[in-house]
Amino acid sequence: MDSLEPTCTPLKKSYDACFNQWFEKYLDSTAKYDSSVDLNRTLARGKEQYERDCGEKWRRYQSCLQEAIKSRQLQSLLEAARKDDPLIETKAIEEATNG
Repeated sequence: MDSLEPTCTPLKKSYDACFNQWFEKYLDSTAKYDSSVDLNRTLARGKEQYERDCGEKWRRYQSCLQEAIKSRQLQSLLEAARKDDPLIETKAIEEATNG
């Protein structure tokens, strides 16, 4: 799938490939823990590995996308959509990402 902004598509595809590869390894690793301590250690390692492998690709793609959103004047539409249908249940997301 291409990006909203054609010039961002190579960055998106690079990030998508990185994420998919990381996610497969992450799922394999989380299926092999014996205790909550092992799980927490595995989750922390997975988060660190993601940042090393894909973090910069994500930031570059998001930067490109934000520029496209600004240039197309879509920010107000996004804000209105978030106001109309806010993400209310964030606790599970925050816990899963140690946020």
